[in-house]
Amino acid sequence: MNYARHNFILEQATKPEECRTNLELAQFHYFNPNGLHARKKVSDGRITQAVDLGLCKSGAILAYGSMNDYYVKKLSDLACDRTRVRRFEILSAIEGITKAIEASGTFLNALPSKKAQVDLISGGYDDQRGSLGL
Repeated sequence: MNYARHNFILEQATKPEECRTNLELAQFHYFNPNGLHARKKVSDGRITQAVDLGLCKSGAILAYGSMNDYYVKKLSDLACDRTRVRRFEILSAIEGITKAIEASGTFLNALPSKKAQVDLISGGYDDQRGSLGL
């Protein structure tokens, strides 16, 4: 793989349509800050914050948070350990991660505290206070 192209996919690409191959698509979604893995980490952090604030039980981490990582591991395998990636494999991993992110968003929307919902969904993390601005 061309080094300049590899760096472009991992660091500068802003959308998956810029990828030419299935391997590039897997690497984009796993390593790029605009990929699904980065979105999943943000989603996992919001679930963890909700648990830390006592808005939901710790099982939410297992069901919606960082423990719900089957498709992320599959994407990691495709992006790191393979030289050839089949279209079906990458599309199923992308679909699984997308559904996990949507499910965690739906769960966060169903939380009882309206202010906490808005802060968690919008990422209302307050750096000065070191926690959510609740």
